[in-house]
Amino acid sequence: MDILTKTARIKIVGVGGAGCNAIRKLSIDKIQDCELLVVNTDQKALTRSIVSRKIHLGNDLTGSYGNPTTARLATERSLEELTDALKGAETIIIVTGLGGGTGSGASPVIAKLAKQLGAVVVAVVTLPFIHEGPNRQQKAMDCLALLEDCCDVVLRIPNENINVVAEVNRLGTGAFAVLDDWILQGCVAVADLFAHKKIIQPKSPWSEVLNPRQRIWMGVGTGSGENRFVEVCERAFRRPMAEELKLTEATQISYQVVSRELTLDEFNRLNGIVRTMVPQGLKIDASVAYDEGMAEDELRLSVWAVGSR
Repeated sequence: MDILTKTARIKIVGVGGAGCNAIRKLSIDKIQDCELLVVNTDQKALTRSIVSRKIHLGNDLTGSYGNPTTARLATERSLEELTDALKGAETIIIVTGLGGGTGSGASPVIAKLAKQLGAVVVAVVTLPFIHEGPNRQQKAMDCLALLEDCCDVVLRIPNENINVVAEVNRLGTGAFAVLDDWILQGCVAVADLFAHKKIIQPKSPWSEVLNPRQRIWMGVGTGSGENRFVEVCERAFRRPMAEELKLTEATQISYQVVSRELTLDEFNRLNGIVRTMVPQGLKIDASVAYDEGMAEDELRLSVWAVGSR
């Protein structure tokens, strides 16, 4: 087994209103081994952020007013400041909501810059609710096409799935708080893939397995205590965060478990439970990572199934 002793340098960038809200949640929950940055065309929104590193895109703007072109031009005028903020990162995770102005217009520019700087680039994006209308849906799809051209991994989280995952059926601040927590889980799961010391390495690099040409099914689960092995598997498999394909359509399933300490017997136990939840004969790849900041009886599991588009 090849043990990695080097922790990857990860920067997470919140873009636009939804991205900045998600980064606020990440900063409160103190995500490990990651540097946080927020960027927005709306300076007033930036002043409300508790994150120390902030970039006002375009300098003189008070927002993009739902126009991706305005946001794109503003981002291009801020490339020097963005380069200074992003350089040196091994992995850059862009977090945003698509369908509006700043997220849809700025994210592809930032992703292209991150790629030019030599980083592994991951986009974690939410897609509009159906009731938001075809205009926002089209903006989101246009941005997705641009992100797929310059990102190594694109995780699409449809807002429409929130009722399934969070078991809520309400509007207002409660629903948006759930969305922020949902994005937090997605960011932690992605960051886990590229951070921490790994005692068991995946057979293929995660950036190859989860490339944008693949459809992705993704579930996350956390658990603690005596029943944690069953708990994390049930949560990951029963409430997928992203579901672009059915498990029966997948060509491969990869999963990563993160803990403070995991014995070989415990890993074999978890692996056995995972195998009961996936179609027989499906290729399974596993990795194990250690996070010294977790409690001794805590587990974090992310499961990724992929298939051709």
